[in-house]
Amino acid sequence: MATQTQPTRRKRPAPGGNGRMIALLISVVLVLAVTAILASESLHAGQPAAPVASKEPAQGEQFTVAREPSSVTLMAVGDDLMHITCVNAGKQADGSYDFNYMFDYFRDCVQSVDLACINQETPFVNDPAQYSNYPCFGGPTAIGDALVETGFDIVTHATNHIWDKGEVSFYNTLNFWKKYPDVTVLGIHETQEDAKKIRTVNKNGIVISFLNYTYGLNGFVATEDWMVDLLDDKDRIADDIARAKACSDILIVFAHWGTEYMFEPVQDQLDWAQFFADEGVDVIIGGHPHVLEPLDVVTGKNGNKMICYYSLGNFISHQSNNYQMLGGMASLTITKDDDGTRVTEYALEPTMTWIKQGQQGKLFYGMRLRDYTDDMAAIHTVPSCGVQTMWDLYYDIVGDTPEAQVPGTRDESGSATGETDPGTETQPDTAA
Repeated sequence: MATQTQPTRRKRPAPGGNGRMIALLISVVLVLAVTAILASESLHAGQPAAPVASKEPAQGEQFTVAREPSSVTLMAVGDDLMHITCVNAGKQADGSYDFNYMFDYFRDCVQSVDLACINQETPFVNDPAQYSNYPCFGGPTAIGDALVETGFDIVTHATNHIWDKGEVSFYNTLNFWKKYPDVTVLGIHETQEDAKKIRTVNKNGIVISFLNYTYGLNGFVATEDWMVDLLDDKDRIADDIARAKACSDILIVFAHWGTEYMFEPVQDQLDWAQFFADEGVDVIIGGHPHVLEPLDVVTGKNGNKMICYYSLGNFISHQSNNYQMLGGMASLTITKDDDGTRVTEYALEPTMTWIKQGQQGKLFYGMRLRDYTDDMAAIHTVPSCGVQTMWDLYYDIVGDTPEAQVPGTRDESGSATGETDPGTETQPDTAA
């Protein structure tokens, strides 16, 4: 047992004798000090006072320590649109399915960021007899396994195709994701109580909330109106936004909207974007048109700036025109410091669906356009997918300034839009 050392007591001087002498000396010193001060004030009258040193905080006094900035990097890609040919391309010799190869050229990109998002356009079904193509899609759950294996953290399911196979496949999709509790699934709900919950992710001390809405359900109607988040009732959505903002630092909305194969946002998108900006949303990431649309910055009614990716197009699909092979990757850096939380960098980078002929049929890959080579272009099964052609198409859509794709360099007051004429038919051979 350690011995505790007692503090040493200082002895009090005895009265009289030396005490009186010390008191006399102190009095003399004080008189001299006062005299010197008065003389100094007389000499320096009318001059500004000398600066006073800052006060050291006393014991127990509260003071603020500057916070070290924290940040989150986030990326999102467009539609994982699994046509039946894409489904067949994942079938193995034993009858199982594996779609991991589709992300071989993109996996490092996904795993290099803190959060990665993708739009899973089509629902999952358990019966292989239900695997199907346009107009009503259905594919195996192995698609979801590949997304997880690749490293995607956020999956959006509020799409116009989520009800293509009815309530059974809707619940198949929900039940599949239960085995991956770390993946945040947006836009669909198992119960009415679940539909009221705001999805949030806390990463690096930054809380991000997510909402996901679709304009419709391919002509179908869900069994209950709370099952799929629809882009319809502005009062309800405004309430969602208010609750999401109250429990997070940043709010990102994924919107399934617009008109297919339009290279610029239509009026409905513009109206909804303004609504979201007015309500204080920080970022919109859009999909559904199956082609790339521009990035813009929308000013809200309070002067706030909202970053808006109108459409990221397709990431993986089997459509038949070069402009349907071109997609986009949204990149964000979110920073939190003593001044608050905000998006400090944002970018739009082109992606590419590469389709080549394999031994058993066509194979499908998603990648960044920067990784797409002339050799790949030479064997692409979709005509007119040369490297330079695809870059030209990208700039035709988003604007001619390379700075439009560089994080943090975009003028927040401007829009990287442009008239486009890709020179190809406007309707695909394989519809979505």
